[in-house]
Amino acid sequence: GVGGGTLMVPGLVLVSGCSHHEALGSSLAAMILPGLVSFAKHCSLGHVNRTAAVGLCVGGCIGALAGSLLAVDLPEQKLQRIFGIVVGYAGYRSTKNALMVLRL
Repeated sequence: GVGGGTLMVPGLVLVSGCSHHEALGSSLAAMILPGLVSFAKHCSLGHVNRTAAVGLCVGGCIGALAGSLLAVDLPEQKLQRIFGIVVGYAGYRSTKNALMVLRL
């Protein structure tokens, strides 16, 4: 899914040697076509709540613009650190939630 950037960005940095900024931009560009294809399929199946989708699109665009404006001005090392913290925290939360489910 779109969350594949958590693997794609570090992979691009490590394998291709591109900067973190380039990896972020490339990862986002790579999601455009698959996102449109998936969206079209879900539409054809009637799985899209258009009201919710419009709200999510507006919020997503605002968040993407704000995030990109911040990321562009951050030094490479600081951007990498923030990315690592966010991904690490997401992994922690996901693991914690999975362990809670297993206890049931």
